[in-house]
Amino acid sequence: QASIDQAKAEVRGPVWWIAPDNPARIEACKRAAAEARRKAEAYAEALGMRLGAVSEIREASDRGMSPMPRAKAMTLAAAEPAIEVDPGELNVDALVEVSFRLEG
Repeated sequence: QASIDQAKAEVRGPVWWIAPDNPARIEACKRAAAEARRKAEAYAEALGMRLGAVSEIREASDRGMSPMPRAKAMTLAAAEPAIEVDPGELNVDALVEVSFRLEG
């Protein structure tokens, strides 16, 4: 820690990410979309309306954390000694915004 403070450096990571086609991520996306529909149906019902067609679907950003380009990661891995890291558990969440047309 003293070296980091002295160098006025910032340490980030390690960072794990889920591939877009990972089954756990796909399931999280499906659940987020189903929850969006349930909430929209509740609002529409409260307003005496019903849901129409989906007009827009937008996935929330990854909060600024993007995977490091593979070439850079390989270069860094080759330059640094191995560090033992216990990955622990990873929560997989999805956040989606869905806009529906409302029908009277």
